Amino acid sequence: MRISDLFERILLINILLFFFLGGLFFISETSWTHNSAIEHGDYKYTVRDMAELNGKGRITGRTKNAPDFKVTVLTSTIQSVRTVESKKLDNGSKVFEVQLEPGKYMLTVDAEGYETLDIKDLEVLAGQDLELDLKFSKKQT
Repeated sequence: MRISDLFERILLINILLFFFLGGLFFISETSWTHNSAIEHGDYKYTVRDMAELNGKGRITGRTKNAPDFKVTVLTSTIQSVRTVESKKLDNGSKVFEVQLEPGKYMLTVDAEGYETLDIKDLEVLAGQDLELDLKFSKKQT
């Protein structure tokens, strides 16, 4: 066997392994280390008193039966604006609230043991709340 034939076989094996292993990772679109997911449903706007918000808007969220989580707000140029922690209400629900200047934002929701949720193209309007419903679920194994 010539060295060039051996080299071609090794190269072919490496290419096949790269596509097979890489394909498994990218096709799944999930990290192998997380067994739970965070999802969001539809969101809605609620008009608030302009004096209360001083010309700003808010993004708010609520969820039931959820772990502690944090929300990072990013601008459309992916610059971090603020990170807020969830707060627990008396009824067991968790909520978050962040007041922002009007504009487009992206949210990243993180909780230990859950895949990170990215929500893109959220528009904050002056004097309005953008209300999100978050759902934390354990994946069945």
